[in-house]
Amino acid sequence: MLSVYIWLAVGLVLVVFVGLFLHRVRTLKAPLLYAYGLYEFARSIQILSGQLRKEGLIDKEDVHKQYPTWSGEPFLNRHIHLTKLSTPSSRAVTAPNNDTLYTSAILDLSTGPVELIVPDATERYLSVAFMDMFNDQIAYIGTRATKGKGGVYWLVGPGQQASPSEGVQLIDFPVNDLWMLARVFVSGTSDLDAARELQRQIRVCPLDPSNKGVPFQTKATSARDPKNVLAVINELLARSPQTGHSQRATQWSAFGIQPGNVNAFDTLPLLTRLAWSLLTAHVERLIVKRIDAQQSAQAGWMTPPPILGQYGTQDDIRAAVSLIGFGALTVDEAMYFRAMTDHQGRPLDGQQTYRMRIPAEGVPVDA
Repeated sequence: MLSVYIWLAVGLVLVVFVGLFLHRVRTLKAPLLYAYGLYEFARSIQILSGQLRKEGLIDKEDVHKQYPTWSGEPFLNRHIHLTKLSTPSSRAVTAPNNDTLYTSAILDLSTGPVELIVPDATERYLSVAFMDMFNDQIAYIGTRATKGKGGVYWLVGPGQQASPSEGVQLIDFPVNDLWMLARVFVSGTSDLDAARELQRQIRVCPLDPSNKGVPFQTKATSARDPKNVLAVINELLARSPQTGHSQRATQWSAFGIQPGNVNAFDTLPLLTRLAWSLLTAHVERLIVKRIDAQQSAQAGWMTPPPILGQYGTQDDIRAAVSLIGFGALTVDEAMYFRAMTDHQGRPLDGQQTYRMRIPAEGVPVDA
């Protein structure tokens, strides 16, 4: 009889444990989605600045042509012109255009202002966009934003002071870590040289030549490793003042989102660590499931959400774009249309042939 009670007690404990664990998993989904966008930003800028080595993202030949003395150290507060048109194998930009030249710069403004020179571009589409660690596009220069007018700009981080000379424009940023991505339109291979000439006039350099920026101490190794995820995002959050979306981290402190604490995972209760391990192991699947649930298509085409590039507190959409369209511009700058099915709702198949019809009057754009 005693053994029956023991087994009942064990069963009750297991039921309670499983219930508590499932509750912890449910409540962890919101902080996980908040963390995912931050992690993808940190991982991407580490790769794009050479802090992480990943073949195929940055053409080292291009870098050495522009900076012959570069010896492979982290590449911060400098521009990198990507001078070749994108192909299906290009990975420096997520889902790149094949009619666009890109110029990338990973910025760390914590050690001083950085100067940006942008040429006038009245005859060709040009945009220079600045994305913060929450994947929000927070400043633009170019065809739409400045009517094609360029100039000299000083990029200034939080708490920094700068006294620009006449004609220099200041752009104040609330965070230190930024990704600057410039896009230059190319109408075809015969136009490539002219586009490159405009691209070469985009220049990024620190006001103080010794300002090489501060590399990350924690490298982003895998979004499926919860210990690494928390270490990376907590370091990233601590690199800028706790304002704006960074302040929201406080509501998830119990889940290990603690700016500056790179060892947070090890201090969490067992149930929380187990929940992190379960969800991060399937994080991409979780995000894709949410994408599918939110998609609506017209004749097979899906349009971007109105908040693209300015996500507010909608971390699920922020995480989704981080996964499938990192660096996407806001809808007033660009529209991204995706098709996963044909006009009859059948999934697209690489073994089939499709025809896309463009209206005779063309696509309504202002670029």
